[in-house]
Amino acid sequence: MPKGILEKRMSPKELVLAQFPGRVQIPLIEAGLAIGIKKQTSYNMNSAGTFPLPIRRVGAGTGKPMVALSDLITYLEQQNDDADQIKVSPPAEPNTPPVIEHIPDTPPKRGRPTKREQRERAARLARWDADN
Repeated sequence: MPKGILEKRMSPKELVLAQFPGRVQIPLIEAGLAIGIKKQTSYNMNSAGTFPLPIRRVGAGTGKPMVALSDLITYLEQQNDDADQIKVSPPAEPNTPPVIEHIPDTPPKRGRPTKREQRERAARLARWDADN
């Protein structure tokens, strides 16, 4: 790995400006991909009005959905600050796993876990048992 790549952590603003040089607005799909949302999900969220960034329509007729780079930078900086605020508290007793204080916004999946999820959970519990 070339020297200097890991020496400096880039800010969200620097990353966005490097990824989209010379642009003021980007299409909804590119903005979604930049924050980790797939193409069809971006379309669905836009239609439902739940896309996390403000959308402007540019062009004739209904217009093409666009997102301002300044809004994308603000969103990424906010997400970065939120990630810094997640804290893992030490376990109260020596043989208990640590507690993560940040609770995800999505509810758990309904129904029975898939075979893959069951295997992953069993492996995770076996590793935890082996460590303790």
